[in-house]
Amino acid sequence: FLPNGRYLFAASLGFHVLLADVIYLWSIQYYGHRRTPEGRSYLRHIYNTITDLDPEFIDAYTTGALVMASDMSDSPMAIELLDRGIARNPDSWLLPNEAGWYSYMALEDMEAAERYFELASQKPDAPSWTARLRAHMRAEQGDLLSAIVMWEQILEEAEASGDELAASVASQRVPALYSEYAIGEIEAAIERFEQQQNRRPDSLALLTRLGLLP
Repeated sequence: FLPNGRYLFAASLGFHVLLADVIYLWSIQYYGHRRTPEGRSYLRHIYNTITDLDPEFIDAYTTGALVMASDMSDSPMAIELLDRGIARNPDSWLLPNEAGWYSYMALEDMEAAERYFELASQKPDAPSWTARLRAHMRAEQGDLLSAIVMWEQILEEAEASGDELAASVASQRVPALYSEYAIGEIEAAIERFEQQQNRRPDSLALLTRLGLLP
């Protein structure tokens, strides 16, 4: 039985951070030997207790989320824990970044992933690639025009700051997305022409003359 974090905070007599460290180390060993579905609710309780004792214990949030998502296959629980950490550590870019990855990789929720990566990119000391991840999530949702605008902004800021890696990545993504968008527009115009004329168009110029393509 592990008491609630509020009671342990009082019982620790000022050593709540040390107690959080002790429970954290025990939790890693404990779940290294007990990876069972029955442990889900107890797992939540353990890491809620640790982070109640030390709300700024970033590793507890990330490690707890990893155990929840990987060992327990419960990414929503992992994101729930990370959300607790985000609320308590508003300057941390790592926690929303982790939540973004679980949303993207495990839940395939591109919209949620974009929100988390956007939040991460706004934090102090956030790596420049968090903004790139947000732009990638927007493209994954099919909103290519918005993604292009984001990547153009990333390119502009990278060139201004001298970030050669970010500038190199963005300079490749912008034309690639433009091409993907243009191909989609052409395919849609061809389909509209076929529906109207019951034949394939002879050229793209014909589609332009008919107002089906810019």
